[in-house]
Amino acid sequence: GTEKSGWLDLIFGLLEGWWKFEDQVRTDHPLLHRDQWTQMLKNIGFSVEIYQSERVAPGQSVILARVPLKSEEKSKKTWLFLSSKELLLTRMLKESCDALGKDVVVAEEFVKGNWEGVVDLRALAFNQEEMSNQALQQAHQILCEGALQTLQQMLRQNPPPQGVWLLTRCALAVEGESGVHLAQSPLWGLGRVVRREHPELQLRNLDLETGREVEIVLSEIFNPHPNEDQIAWRRKQRKGLRLERMPQPLVIPDTSYVLH
Repeated sequence: GTEKSGWLDLIFGLLEGWWKFEDQVRTDHPLLHRDQWTQMLKNIGFSVEIYQSERVAPGQSVILARVPLKSEEKSKKTWLFLSSKELLLTRMLKESCDALGKDVVVAEEFVKGNWEGVVDLRALAFNQEEMSNQALQQAHQILCEGALQTLQQMLRQNPPPQGVWLLTRCALAVEGESGVHLAQSPLWGLGRVVRREHPELQLRNLDLETGREVEIVLSEIFNPHPNEDQIAWRRKQRKGLRLERMPQPLVIPDTSYVLH
């Protein structure tokens, strides 16, 4: 009800609670006019719409109050790309994001901020297929320590970024292929551990192949699959680590086994 009504006062006015208002808005009656409701809701930050329809009974109003939508500039968040600015893929991604109207900051180390997502491309600099044992160990130390320190810094931020990507290139042997970049492979093990211990980071591993990298990265980070966090692209096909039902049931022969 948004208008004074004699019959309402006749019915409910006999109750003591009908007149127990003590606020400064209502001075002589418990019901507020819809203009008073509108002004009060606007004063506390709501946008207000009044529903007009013949179905609304006289003396009553349907008032819709909601938090106003933020302007595009205020709601826009920025992506953080961890990479050397000299990396060709990073420059190409930055140019594509600028064309799409996405704000991107490129930095070699993590910096605190209200990031929409964090994409770590630093492993892509270690793209040699053949490396000496010493060089391989050094690469593992640099990449793993760098990624671990970055993740720890994210967790110390409140709230931490929700959406972290570790990018590699040919770090996995998919379908028995050769030419794996072993220097980048440990990041997949690190990612699996972090997903178990800190699911709030929503960390994903993405393994690329040479060609269409910009298109693949942008499609994955801007439209992530909600249930897949380990993705590899091979021969223009997207492959995700998932459990699927076998086409035929597994038949175990009725025989004896000796366990050692």
